[in-house]
Amino acid sequence: MRHAMGVHNTYAGIGSIVSEDAEINECGQAQADAVAEKLKEAGVFHALHLAIISPFTRALQTALRVIPQAPFPRKRVSGHDCTQVHPLCAEQTFMHSHVGRGNRGSTVEELSRSSDFSVFDWKEVEAYCQKRRVNAGKWWHHGPHSEETESSFQRRAVRLKKWLGSLQDHWAVPLNVLLVCHGGIMQAAFDYQPHPPNCGFRVYDLQRTGVATHVARGQALR
Repeated sequence: MRHAMGVHNTYAGIGSIVSEDAEINECGQAQADAVAEKLKEAGVFHALHLAIISPFTRALQTALRVIPQAPFPRKRVSGHDCTQVHPLCAEQTFMHSHVGRGNRGSTVEELSRSSDFSVFDWKEVEAYCQKRRVNAGKWWHHGPHSEETESSFQRRAVRLKKWLGSLQDHWAVPLNVLLVCHGGIMQAAFDYQPHPPNCGFRVYDLQRTGVATHVARGQALR
């Protein structure tokens, strides 16, 4: 699922000339509430075990409005946390992406201080920073450089799919995951074309190798 509409999306992106770690706006709040209600009515939440969320504020705010409709986030299944915040599913952070896109994040310390985000566990983000040798909790650098390139972003998209596929190895049940992320990563990892709308979503089956099958089309994506 792509995040709900943010202030940086207003007027086709003109609404924010420089918007670092943009928040969702009133339209985005209504979008997230509406999608949450539809998923609840369809019985989707009852099948979910885990939510993976991008550390950008707009994705976290979307998750807070969508996930409370479900019974799973405040329970633990097979000894695992049922919500994880992870930088692998964050939006691209190319050199120009802080202008009008909000693709510069907030540090782990800044995010964890927010009372709104106290429900989330930040250990995966901290571990990511340590593993990638990212300083000061600035996870959006992804390491070792301060900006991503097109090729490094594509490699991260592949790592995301393989990581999602590998999660099954650590759970004792067939795993159903809600991924709350961004349009760019959805295009790069799952070939979502054209650019997904705010709160747009698709369903995929993932293998441990990272091969994803679009369920509606039966089309395998590598």
